[in-house]
Amino acid sequence: NGTATKDIAINLYNLAIAHKRHGQFEEAQRALELALNRAQTLNDVGLTGRCYAQRGTIHVDAGRWMQAGADYEQAMSRFNVINDVVGLAQVKNHQAILYRLRGNHQRAEASTHKEDRRP
Repeated sequence: NGTATKDIAINLYNLAIAHKRHGQFEEAQRALELALNRAQTLNDVGLTGRCYAQRGTIHVDAGRWMQAGADYEQAMSRFNVINDVVGLAQVKNHQAILYRLRGNHQRAEASTHKEDRRP
């Protein structure tokens, strides 16, 4: 049933967050991939965006900055579609952290102040 499948996707997402908080990044990545696949199958745009955003943070922690940036863009795209201003703000914050880590402080500052991009 659709509700059970959505609940499984949400539980997998929450499991990924718990693994990440405990430093279990490989387990977090696996749970996020499963959650992302289910969210996409369900066409749950919000959960898909949250999965991309969290996967981006895992990429940052692992030093995979290009992949993190790509995931943050995917998350932004989803959050723009559903006008999720909280999700957009969170991803902008994640992007600013990524820019700072890469030494691009001006872009970090600009990313937190730029206008929302609408498709």
